[in-house]
Amino acid sequence: MEIVTLSPPECQIASYIGRLRWEISLAYDRRETKRNFTSDGFRNDIEAVGAEMAVAKCLNVYPEWSPTPGEVPRFDLAWNGQKLDVKSTQRPDGNLLIPYLEEYLLYVLVCGQMPKYCILGKIKGSEVPVAGHWVTLKHTACWLVPADRLEPLRQYRRSQYEARSCCH
Repeated sequence: MEIVTLSPPECQIASYIGRLRWEISLAYDRRETKRNFTSDGFRNDIEAVGAEMAVAKCLNVYPEWSPTPGEVPRFDLAWNGQKLDVKSTQRPDGNLLIPYLEEYLLYVLVCGQMPKYCILGKIKGSEVPVAGHWVTLKHTACWLVPADRLEPLRQYRRSQYEARSCCH
């Protein structure tokens, strides 16, 4: 488990990108997401961007942000040739929920709220059907992987330099 704290400028950037994503979703009538089930839907987008930024900071990479109209990218970060899809929750007991499974992705679960995030772990998309199960929740059907079935993200790092560069 990795703890990452975003700096005030990083929080401002995450807030800007998250709000922009929300506005674009509304403009393009993308109502199929969980943003419709909260009183301040843009908060979900802001926290999602904050979680992506926390993983990027931990791995010392830039996020793959493209908050422009068009096809929604199916990954958030690229690192060492692997595409990562960051999933976030504010619940410390949260599970990894994957509505659209892509076997080539590496899924990362992050919990917390800005500015402090905890990277709970990761799993390869090809391993999700074995480690998790298909569920129907209140608003959608998806794959559910319990957090205790995830591997620590730190096992995925390759060098000593990368291990030191991660926020502890």
